[in-house]
Amino acid sequence: MGQDVIYLKNGKTINAQVIEVDGSDVKYRKFQSEDGRLYILNKGDLKGIRYQNGTADKFENKVADKNKPDQNIPTGIKGQLVATVGYGGGLFLDARGYNCMADYGLAKKFSLGLAYTHGTSLSVDDQISGFIGFFGTGGMLTRDNIGIRALFHFGKLKNIDFYGGPRVGLSFFSNGNNPIAPSNTVTSSNISETSNTVAPSIQGLMGARFYIDNNFGFNFEAAIGSPYMASIGANYKF
Repeated sequence: MGQDVIYLKNGKTINAQVIEVDGSDVKYRKFQSEDGRLYILNKGDLKGIRYQNGTADKFENKVADKNKPDQNIPTGIKGQLVATVGYGGGLFLDARGYNCMADYGLAKKFSLGLAYTHGTSLSVDDQISGFIGFFGTGGMLTRDNIGIRALFHFGKLKNIDFYGGPRVGLSFFSNGNNPIAPSNTVTSSNISETSNTVAPSIQGLMGARFYIDNNFGFNFEAAIGSPYMASIGANYKF
């Protein structure tokens, strides 16, 4: 009986009797061991097979090695730095502003990041009246929020990174230099025309990054708390 020759990517060859070739594996017995042990090789390890009848199969660059991860599927975010810029708003756009975030992967499914939001927000009195009556009296303040966010990343899905977690920080409110809100429209009685005030902020968020290549993508976040309830943006993975 003639022999088949299996060519491996490491340069070795195997004289064999090929029994079966399926979608991902090659099953064979060693030459002159017709009733011997059945061996299985992954096509990703093979260059090809030359059969005893003179025909050949070539596998190189056609079948991915199942032991190597798909480069389009993230196997974890450890060591990755993702920068995001976006725009967010609150209920009925009562608070809105630009967001900048930088998240670094400390573990396979956990990242820690810094976040900054600059925009406008209703004054304290108007936040209360807006929440109860679904409208405010028009008082707007400039707000800068600096926070830290701890995110858990849920598994792996091709080109999509789902995550969620808390953000805690401080909001710095001011109405003295806000061109959108003249001082006579600010209704909060405990904030003067040029005064500043600081308030803690806490937020729970869920989001997803949709990558269009290995680095660049878009993201969306939905949240409860301050400084925004929804945000869209673009992100870049270093």
